[in-house]
Amino acid sequence: MKLDSISNQIYIVAFNEAKMQLHEFLTPEHFLYAALMFDAGKSMLEASGGVINGISASIEDYFRRYMTKLSTAPDTDNEYAKSTVLPDVPIESFAFMKMFEIAAGSASGAGKEEVALGDILAAIYHLPECFAVYILNKNGVTKLKLLRHISHGAKKDAKATAQTAAQKAVSAAETLSAYTVDLTKMAREGQLDPLIGRGELLERTIQALCRRVKNNPVHVGDAGVGKTAVTHGLAQLIASGDVPDKLKGATIVSLEMGGVLAGTKYRGDFEERLISILDACASLVNPIVFIDEIHSVVGAGAVSGGAMDASGILKPYLQKGTLKFIGATTFDEYRKYFEKDAALSRRFQSIDVPEPDVAETVKMLMGVKSKYEEFHGVTFDESVINRACELAGRYLSDRRLPDKAIDVLDETGAYLRIKNPGNEPIEAAVPDVERTVALMAKIPESGVTEQEEKSLLQLDARLKETIFGQDSAIEAVTSAVRVSRAGLGGTDKPVASLLFVGPTGVGKTEIAKQLANCLNIGLLRYDMSEYQESHSVSRLIGSPPGYVGYENGGLMTDAVRKTPHAVLLLDEIEKAHRDIMNMLLQVMDYGTMTDNTGKKADFRNIIIIMTSNAGASELGKRFIGFDERSSGGIELDAEVKRVFSPEFRNRLDEVIMFNHISPEMAASITRKALNEIRRRLQAKGLSLDVTKAAEDWIASKGMSREYGAREIMRIVNKDIARKLATAALRAAEGGKIKVAVRDGELLIDK
Repeated sequence: MKLDSISNQIYIVAFNEAKMQLHEFLTPEHFLYAALMFDAGKSMLEASGGVINGISASIEDYFRRYMTKLSTAPDTDNEYAKSTVLPDVPIESFAFMKMFEIAAGSASGAGKEEVALGDILAAIYHLPECFAVYILNKNGVTKLKLLRHISHGAKKDAKATAQTAAQKAVSAAETLSAYTVDLTKMAREGQLDPLIGRGELLERTIQALCRRVKNNPVHVGDAGVGKTAVTHGLAQLIASGDVPDKLKGATIVSLEMGGVLAGTKYRGDFEERLISILDACASLVNPIVFIDEIHSVVGAGAVSGGAMDASGILKPYLQKGTLKFIGATTFDEYRKYFEKDAALSRRFQSIDVPEPDVAETVKMLMGVKSKYEEFHGVTFDESVINRACELAGRYLSDRRLPDKAIDVLDETGAYLRIKNPGNEPIEAAVPDVERTVALMAKIPESGVTEQEEKSLLQLDARLKETIFGQDSAIEAVTSAVRVSRAGLGGTDKPVASLLFVGPTGVGKTEIAKQLANCLNIGLLRYDMSEYQESHSVSRLIGSPPGYVGYENGGLMTDAVRKTPHAVLLLDEIEKAHRDIMNMLLQVMDYGTMTDNTGKKADFRNIIIIMTSNAGASELGKRFIGFDERSSGGIELDAEVKRVFSPEFRNRLDEVIMFNHISPEMAASITRKALNEIRRRLQAKGLSLDVTKAAEDWIASKGMSREYGAREIMRIVNKDIARKLATAALRAAEGGKIKVAVRDGELLIDK
């Protein structure tokens, strides 16, 4: 014979209670203890003269003093224990099985089809050596009192059977309204957004629900791809009747585990509430329960690391097939929590939900835009929708379509309505969408506007205003950026991966700084001389689990997530440890890097610039002989091949060689340095007049093949700035300071 509903629930709680407390055996005391967690058990024992608190305290004392627990490790001194593997679940004791055998015989003799709770409690008294009998008698529950209540109480309650059934129906309706949301009702009332596309996913979901067994689909995909929307679309199909016969008239209710957990203070409250909710759902016609973030059922409601959780309560319903479930979760949570519970995951049919492309996202937004137009009082034409989807897909790389495109639309509507209060209709324009994306992606607005093409065409001219004598390097950099911005580069690679090689002080680092400045994006600079040890890799991507700083993440991965559009400058890359160069291979090839926590950092909008002095000492050396030929870049190229591995060089977009400083470069750098000092003096109301002879003297003295432009800056700061400081302090506001050369020395007159 089978147990009735309440007895079956008490049995589940008793088993999980024994398992949670690591008890070796499942005994009648466990069943009696679990019965106290239910209103039916408490009312029956109280009506039989029992003191509930006394029974509960006596059983807990019995568990603490007499119940043997499962050992976590075998006894090292016991050879038998070493070879014996103890079970990880409690075993039903002889008394426990005897109790159910007697109860089943009693129920069968009375002509019942199910074993009731009263039959089981009465059967305990047929086990005179059972401690539960002593506990019941001690706390006022005798066999006679219990049997009298079971027989006479049932007759008394027979008169109110119709009233009780009505109360149960009201109670079930109240439970459903308190803890669930009827999605099919919302669909009939037009409260759900329409589902555009996703026909194949809907078809697979319906097919899974129509299976005989394991008819529980779970949608798995990244956050924001529309997993919940698929269930909403199914609810709309059911509401319209456009579903197979097996799903016609079905009711989809959404269950939120957070609401079920709220307010469950005492042990047993959560289990009793969840069981009552599921029983109420089962009372519906053809019910389907939707659980968003279904991985949360694993561990929900467990106490002190115990095994009793929501998933354990769901399994009997899944096994019996009285309820169908639809779940939604992400790939990470599915693998981390859901998939590890094999008994739970095998009863579900996994359905992957991919991210839609931009064209499909445009169709989705065209279908739902009326909802946002009505809410904000703002109209969005097709050009605005297209631009929103295009920019969201390109710049909001850490999120997924269509969610991020919908967010752009929603935020644009909110901004326009705030700026234009009133009820007059507003028409959104493309610049409004571009402004929203720029704010969300944390990049300058000029970086996403349609005027960006003009600034890219002028990029090389702007760089040449500040970088002198390196025209070939500037042209190589700007062409790489233009190819990427025009959409002709690799979609899964960084904007550019460039290696700058050449002597020190010729503008390798400066060109990276000026490039970031001209494009109005961030500059992330890392000095590779700080990463010469193998363990220094953990500083960039984070420490491994178990090490100090594991929770902090990596310097580079965190910085790229915060600033996804930037110039990444890796200075003096040849000094970095080989492991770091190997780590950069995947970045240059696939545009992603995985940190210590398993999260990916997106480098697809990053310009990677690596500088190196490898072979700089060989640059410009002359060949042996009487002519003026020099080695040029021949030796430099050979040194680059020696320092950097073939797989590293193969992933570079270009190796750009910088020239030694020339007299023309020295003169331009000198004028730039003096103009900077002149600008600072103007802020103090002073002017600076430097003669042509003085400029030539600084340029000739500062031109150094060994130190490059840094020698010029050193002379300007040492020989001029220090002397100018005294003159500037003495000069009155509006004064003029003159710098000239006399007899090979600089003279400064105020």
